[in-house]
Amino acid sequence: MSDRTFTTRRKARKLRFCQCGLSIDPGTDYLVHTAPPGHEATGSDRWERINECPECSERMGRSHLLNRVEP
Repeated sequence: MSDRTFTTRRKARKLRFCQCGLSIDPGTDYLVHTAPPGHEATGSDRWERINECPECSERMGRSHLLNRVEP
């Protein structure tokens, strides 16, 4: 299986929680990291999905992924 992860920007439609424990309120943009089964970071035999709040994305240097570009 692939070792590639995927990161997607989403807008919360319902209350979600970040891996750090902070809430992600409806209407808030957040990141979702997805890893396939067998990925070296998870070692899991199933797909793994991790939510990341704006505060964590800022701290990890990924806040630019949350910036929306208006046409």
